[in-house]
Amino acid sequence: MDRHGQILLVPDIEVNAYWTSLEGDPWRVVELYRGHATSEQFHSEIKTDLDLERLPSGKFQT
Repeated sequence: MDRHGQILLVPDIEVNAYWTSLEGDPWRVVELYRGHATSEQFHSEIKTDLDLERLPSGKFQT
């Protein structure tokens, strides 16, 4: 919002915030989370491509 109360289409400031219990170099922690997100995306795409969402998710009797 500008000083006249007009809501801005594009914000003046963008913020990315992370809360974690991991210790170490902050940039390394961000890279770890990005790697996890990439892995999750691959997993989702494989499930969709193989139509695995339709498989029963309950326990099977053996």
